[in-house]
Amino acid sequence: MLKKLYTNKSNFSYVANYLYVPILAILGLVLTTYILVKFKEEYVAVFNITYLTMIISSVVILFGLSDAVIKLSKNNHEILNLAIYRLIKNSLIFLLIFSIFFLINNFLDIIKINFNYILGIYFSPLLAINKIFFSYLISNGKLIRFATMQITRVILLFSFTLLFLQVADKNYCFGLSFLSCELLLMIIFIYTNQIKIRKVYSKFDNLRDFSIKVYLNSVLLETQFKSEILILSIFLYQKESGIFSYMIFFFEGFYEISNVLKNILTSKYLDLINSKNKLKKAFITHGFFNLILNFLLILIAIFILYVLYFYFNIPAFIVIIKSLLIVSIGYLLFTFFHPSENIFIVFGRPEYQSLYRLLSSIFNIFGAIIMINFFGLMGACINLSLSFVFASLLLLFFINRLKKDNGY
Repeated sequence: MLKKLYTNKSNFSYVANYLYVPILAILGLVLTTYILVKFKEEYVAVFNITYLTMIISSVVILFGLSDAVIKLSKNNHEILNLAIYRLIKNSLIFLLIFSIFFLINNFLDIIKINFNYILGIYFSPLLAINKIFFSYLISNGKLIRFATMQITRVILLFSFTLLFLQVADKNYCFGLSFLSCELLLMIIFIYTNQIKIRKVYSKFDNLRDFSIKVYLNSVLLETQFKSEILILSIFLYQKESGIFSYMIFFFEGFYEISNVLKNILTSKYLDLINSKNKLKKAFITHGFFNLILNFLLILIAIFILYVLYFYFNIPAFIVIIKSLLIVSIGYLLFTFFHPSENIFIVFGRPEYQSLYRLLSSIFNIFGAIIMINFFGLMGACINLSLSFVFASLLLLFFINRLKKDNGY
């Protein structure tokens, strides 16, 4: 199967989808290294936490709509319209609640909030609507267009971040860069894909029911990798959080490889749902392919970090290498299962995926609190590695349950 991966015109989507990954890796490495070298580790943490606040806010607003669109919007534009209409209502409610909290916090001076984080929250509906657009492309098998828009997002974020780092205050430059990126991406999405948004009067109860089922999984999925960054910021200093954030950048790049394969497989599984042997073959083949590919990427990342250390002579790069090696032990096991993670959504059992996410997140968060208190930065790395092992075992368990449910 892999031998024919790029020789068939129908598989050209593989090439297109993997194309944006090296672009993401190169631009992301240049950007985060620039921030680390020029502005120190603390600003790497601020950049990542700004993005994290935007992600968490967007998934709260979405309430599972993006995953529901993947399942239900194939050849059904009305589902897309309804999802956007409901997203707008959710956004207004969420921003009203946050505004009340923000005013009370300012009046009582309870906690100080970086203005970058505030901008990330207020403009999170833009990220949310783009997530719905991406889900619609996946559901309808438009994977080349999906890849093109991903590449566009990476280039926009890179360009706007570099621009605002030069011309704007550091207290809000990252918030402005994410705002500009997602706003322009949304405009490009609507124009290039000829998306017509209008109010839908039919109920589509299946959209509501499915989005409720996948909501918990959506929240936990988007916060993966990120809980340690917040906990490090609370219990230690932003310097340690910044070092961890820089290391996590590499794993988010590796993880994006798996996400590309997961998006392709989700579309493929929708077509193979009644073909037991082909589905099993796709699961195993893509799992091993992803594992080997990630192993090679980890070796490349270590080489790059050594080059950066000798060039800039910054000791933080050695700490990053040690952190990366520790996390890699558990992560490589996880890479075999991750591409098939959406199989639960395909077979209409999103509650399995939500439960898997919940249990692995509980293990990760409580483990991080304990390990960081005792071992600091290295404790966060050990915990994340163990969390990947635990998540792999959970995936294996629930996949076996799914096989029994469907007579496989």
